[in-house]
Amino acid sequence: MFWLASLFGLMAMGGVMFVADGESDSDEDGTAVGPTSPETDVTIPDLLPTGGSSEGDDILSGTSDGDDLNGGDGIDQINGYGGDDLLDGGNDGDHLYGGDGADTIFGGAGSDLIHGEAGDDHMQGGDGDDRLFGHFGTDLISGGNGDDIAHGGQGNDTLHGDGGDDALHGNYGDDTLFGGAGVDTLFGGVGDDLISGADDAGERDYVNGGDGDDTLVAGANDVLTLGDGEDQVIVGSWINGDDAIELVDFDSSDDQLVLLWDMQNQPDPDIEIEADPEAPYQSIIRINGAETLRVNTSAGITEDDIVLLDQTSSALTGQLPI
Repeated sequence: MFWLASLFGLMAMGGVMFVADGESDSDEDGTAVGPTSPETDVTIPDLLPTGGSSEGDDILSGTSDGDDLNGGDGIDQINGYGGDDLLDGGNDGDHLYGGDGADTIFGGAGSDLIHGEAGDDHMQGGDGDDRLFGHFGTDLISGGNGDDIAHGGQGNDTLHGDGGDDALHGNYGDDTLFGGAGVDTLFGGVGDDLISGADDAGERDYVNGGDGDDTLVAGANDVLTLGDGEDQVIVGSWINGDDAIELVDFDSSDDQLVLLWDMQNQPDPDIEIEADPEAPYQSIIRINGAETLRVNTSAGITEDDIVLLDQTSSALTGQLPI
């Protein structure tokens, strides 16, 4: 039923108009939900071809070949069109569109808008509060510093929030999301996703698996919503009694709780489960006496629902704060 084996193999300017992604992942009361609309095409006007870089507010357009376009200083719009392009917005808040091809796009300083579009693109927001949209292909998206919003779109994408309070949306496909530092909101969307809020310093992340059989790595103080599917929740020794995880919708008939532990150097942990007298359907899990999880489940949870796994044997170890 569960795939424990997967743990070992994981890892406008002027009149220029654009249409951003039409997807939404939350309702009015903040409850995380799945994508509500298909990917929206981005319309780019036909521009006169230019190239190189300058210090003004530029409009640069590429060709059907692989182009190297650098906006330099100023608020620029750069369109790669066809080919495997290298686009660099430089300073200030730029608009960058990859077009067809496997493009590499750097936002640079400023709050940038980046669309990868077709192809397997690599996008980096850099400094500033950036918005990044992968659209089609298997994309690699890094927000950089700032409070960023990133959408993978269609394809098996990898998204890194890096610094700042970020919102990452996998959308469709089997995606991998890493929140990084800050108070992040991570939505897996549709597909079998790997989502980690663990590499932080106790800052609360909000993680939602969405549809699919997801693996969620919980960081200290995080709030996890599993969604539909047969999901795994991974916790470990980095959680202490002051930073307990809240698990909103655990179903022991479908989901599994995995405890990573240093079994080579530490004795087996003492696991206690007790009902919360002040919260119906909530159980408190203590590991070696420290409150580690609060689990909301109408069916209850027992020690049989918890799998103990040696953390040194997991390929996820490099992504964990241990």
